[in-house]
Amino acid sequence: MLDPEKYENNKSVAARDAAEFVPKIIEIMEWKNNHENILDYGCGAGSTGYNFILPQVEKFESHLYSVDISEPMLEFARNKYSHPRITYGKGDIEKDFPWENVKFDKIFSIYVLHFISDIRNALKRFYNIMNPGGFFGFTLVPKSYYRTSFKILGESEKWKGYMKGYEDHILQWMEYEDGKGHEVITNILQSIGFNIVKLEVVQRSFQFNDMNTYLELYLSINPFLKSIPEDLHPSFKDDLRRYVTDFAGIPFDSEQIISKYEFVLAVVQKPQ
Repeated sequence: MLDPEKYENNKSVAARDAAEFVPKIIEIMEWKNNHENILDYGCGAGSTGYNFILPQVEKFESHLYSVDISEPMLEFARNKYSHPRITYGKGDIEKDFPWENVKFDKIFSIYVLHFISDIRNALKRFYNIMNPGGFFGFTLVPKSYYRTSFKILGESEKWKGYMKGYEDHILQWMEYEDGKGHEVITNILQSIGFNIVKLEVVQRSFQFNDMNTYLELYLSINPFLKSIPEDLHPSFKDDLRRYVTDFAGIPFDSEQIISKYEFVLAVVQKPQ
């Protein structure tokens, strides 16, 4: 994520889903008053960990480690969501993870795993840094208008020069047939060694009453925007709007859009 303020100001759908599902994940997990290590992987600007996970961390006298790959996001989080029981760090689960010697009892990853190309390797790394009996709870969005926009814009004559490597954001493990998500994700998790406690794959939607909010949300997490000259940002935003309105079957000048997406909620456990 590249722009923490823009993301925090426009993440209405992500905020709704976090408020609904992170408490459910917390409730499913077994908590112990024994100073557990909790990881919030892909903490972004810090609000989800601070608002939903930290109260449990305080209640059970534990510690929250919050990691993200984006320094701007971490700087924002440190300034706005600092707390004695939170340690922030920059890193990637697949390389340069900041706490190699820490084993975790709980791991959360909310709206993050759909950005990881080698999901199996990432899940193996999560598995290896967990204590036996530990819980891993996550949400992800395998299919959405936003993700398929990479192919359309990345192959266009206008933007392909700025979107080199867009293929890395069209993740092969997500290219499954409609209705097969539960089976595919189950097989991946079980092949790593996780026991599945809960797994839901559902179709969801969110109505954005302000199209600009929708566009700004996705621009805030677009990894290619930094490669596009600033004076071309309005044109890129218009083309993104043109794509999503065409895909949704609504007029270009619509002020509302119903975003439809596939949503995954999972809680898994490393065997004792």
